[in-house]
Amino acid sequence: DDDDDDDDDDVDLSAYQLDDDAAAADAAAAGPSAHAASAAGGRVVVSNLAHDTSTESLHVFFEGCGSILGIEATDERMATVTFSNRQGALLAVAKTGRMCDGRR
Repeated sequence: DDDDDDDDDDVDLSAYQLDDDAAAADAAAAGPSAHAASAAGGRVVVSNLAHDTSTESLHVFFEGCGSILGIEATDERMATVTFSNRQGALLAVAKTGRMCDGRR
């Protein structure tokens, strides 16, 4: 498996979106549930996750960052975490470089 040979084991939290006009427009285009979840908060895209990272382990990882409205995981070792406010998203981004399921 080529993913096992990946030397870059840093969990990437560099893609985040805070409440602004672009975020509200993106959320409105995504549908009603996405709009309700992100219009007043911030979204953080987490990439380079371990293959076995679950939404439960992401809840634990981001504990203390604020209220999480939702976690949407993909099969590409990525997840989008939506916080109830901008401060939660900023606290989450500050966790860049910390270990999550064996990856930093």
